[in-house]
Amino acid sequence: MLFRGLLILLSLLLILKGTDMSSMYEQAYNQYLKMEGSSFVSPEKPKSLGGRPDVKVADAQISKIGATNIAIYERFSAIRKENKRLKEQNFLKMKASSGKDQPINTRPDLEKEFSESDEYNTERANRYFKDLKSEFPNLTKKQLSAIVGNLHHESRGFTAFKETGGRGLGDAQWTATRRKEFLDFTKKNGLDPKTYEGSYAFLIHELKNNRTHGFTEDFMEKFNNQDLSISQLTKMFERQYLVAGEPKMQSRIADANFYFNREDL
Repeated sequence: MLFRGLLILLSLLLILKGTDMSSMYEQAYNQYLKMEGSSFVSPEKPKSLGGRPDVKVADAQISKIGATNIAIYERFSAIRKENKRLKEQNFLKMKASSGKDQPINTRPDLEKEFSESDEYNTERANRYFKDLKSEFPNLTKKQLSAIVGNLHHESRGFTAFKETGGRGLGDAQWTATRRKEFLDFTKKNGLDPKTYEGSYAFLIHELKNNRTHGFTEDFMEKFNNQDLSISQLTKMFERQYLVAGEPKMQSRIADANFYFNREDL
């Protein structure tokens, strides 16, 4: 029981930290299985598989496995899935920095083919760089990369209008009251919320007028520090404007760095 309590605490720490620590978690998970021995029972194949679900059988299996074991397995699977996504993202960065004519070492653990990927060179992303620079001439490439990198993360590379598993909408995945304000703003101004024009117009509106999340004097005084790194600027913009429930900051920073490293911007 003591080890189980420590493992649950480790799970909570992993959730809070949100970094690439699956190997540590896997070791702890395997050690847990050894110590538990025969108390961890693999689920049996439901007798009603392929026909009408047998609720009683399913409930009995869940009870036999145990809620703690199920929670551990689900968290372990989620971490492995996120790690795979981070590996794929890092591979894209390696590909871009190496040049198309220079071969790089392939990663056997990646199932997706990236040779023709243009995730970080889309019309939508390029328009953000151009239009934000026009709207705010004093913004540097580092600041623009931090902003666009955050938007890229939120919208899955400017491909998702609606948040997966949530209610966020638009390139910044505006939620709660800001979701309603976004829809009201686009309707009032005759804009389609699914278009670039809809998201861009509302972004500028908020940056100029939202005294909580916009470009306030206090925020811009800190944001304009030329000594700040891409990482610091990305964190600052996310905390000021987006305030995500699960920031996944390393992913945002990777996106921002990718844009900053583009020589054509």
